[in-house]
Amino acid sequence: MNDTMIYVFKITFMPVKDIIAPPFTSKLSFTILREILDANLKKLIDRIHELKEPLKPYRISLIFNWEGRPMYNTQYSKKILTLRQGENYSFTATLLLRNTYSSPIIPRSHINVGLTQIEITEIDVIVKSFKDFMSNNEYNEVFKLIFLTPTLLSAKLCLPPRVRVETSFNVYRLFPQPCLWLRSLVLYWNKYAPRELKFRDGYRLCRLGDVLLAETGYNVRPVTVVYGKGGRVIEHRGFVGWIKYRVVEEWFAKRIAPLLRLAELVGVGRSRSIGFGHVIVEYGDS
Repeated sequence: MNDTMIYVFKITFMPVKDIIAPPFTSKLSFTILREILDANLKKLIDRIHELKEPLKPYRISLIFNWEGRPMYNTQYSKKILTLRQGENYSFTATLLLRNTYSSPIIPRSHINVGLTQIEITEIDVIVKSFKDFMSNNEYNEVFKLIFLTPTLLSAKLCLPPRVRVETSFNVYRLFPQPCLWLRSLVLYWNKYAPRELKFRDGYRLCRLGDVLLAETGYNVRPVTVVYGKGGRVIEHRGFVGWIKYRVVEEWFAKRIAPLLRLAELVGVGRSRSIGFGHVIVEYGDS
């Protein structure tokens, strides 16, 4: 069986006319992505999109404006999100695929979006593998984790593997406890990585995060957003902001380094496939 390859797309575009965007703009990102994917990939992502299983093998980001800020509305916001004519916008998409695609994108200069068009100005494609993450020996004992979009970390993530809680209700933490975001990454990694690269001590590693990651600064605030799906409107309350860590033990910094690289491509927490939990990592004391 082929190893899973990680395709990362960055699409930059310019509206021909103003576009009224949905309150959570990853819906528009998904529409644009479908129009430029290879026909076989389009069918695949449509099929995956309808699945109800967790940890889907893709992440579609929100749209970012020319200042690099994600576009979404919070609860009670009356602002209408508008993509302005002639301005540059971008989004990223990460697809985890077992087959190799030499030409995953169909080159197109213009795409119809509703009653108007957008001009595709640039498409960048990077292909990674889990082996790439492991073979990179760089690590840093000081890093800053920046949560660009609302992040949903369920308290259930830190339950011991054999413990089950019979409830459909999720309690989302409003502070990035290390065990929670590490666990969300380990579960994702172990679902798609080759057998020989899986974390055998994943739960223990995550619990150690609460001991071996020392917070040295943070600026985190709660935020509630509304996301509509299947005719239902659902409120999600998570957090955005940043937190800075110092790793107490060097060996732990080495162990979690591949997970931090993965985090920047797939995000952390729940509903990352539709743009929640989008993170970037900055290293060092800067």
